[in-house]
Amino acid sequence: MTLFSVREVSQLVKLKETTVTRLIREGKLEGYKPQGAKEWRIPAEALKRYIGPDLIGASFSREATTE
Repeated sequence: MTLFSVREVSQLVKLKETTVTRLIREGKLEGYKPQGAKEWRIPAEALKRYIGPDLIGASFSREATTE
């Protein structure tokens, strides 16, 4: 499963990191904190659902954090 950090998502969708975190907390973007972790992880499929596959571009295809 490909996972993105809040920073990676913010760069891809051109939003502030605080905005991405707020979207996760509000339930508008799926994300989770792995056990013991301090940072959110956003599954690639959740990001695709949120912004739509046509808006992502070639940079989305690269491998991000994998767990």
